[in-house]
Amino acid sequence: MKSGGLHGFVDLMVDDLGMVIHGCAYREGSSGMWVALPSRRYEEDGKAKYIGHVGFPERDVYNDFQTTAKEAIERHLASSGPVGDEDIPF
Repeated sequence: MKSGGLHGFVDLMVDDLGMVIHGCAYREGSSGMWVALPSRRYEEDGKAKYIGHVGFPERDVYNDFQTTAKEAIERHLASSGPVGDEDIPF
């Protein structure tokens, strides 16, 4: 599935914590692929804004998470073969 920059959705397991983050979006932006974590939309001063359900204490930790998540997704996609428009591999 690909709609605009959205390539699909994935549930990610954080092995060290035994935690699953459901509903992450795998997206493509001007800087390449990235994983959008679940968030909630709200309005402030008439503008749409988003607040994440998951946060990171430091930017480096977030960057490490992004790298690890993207690598895991790409490994899965490479091992699952071709994907049709109706198939969602994760």
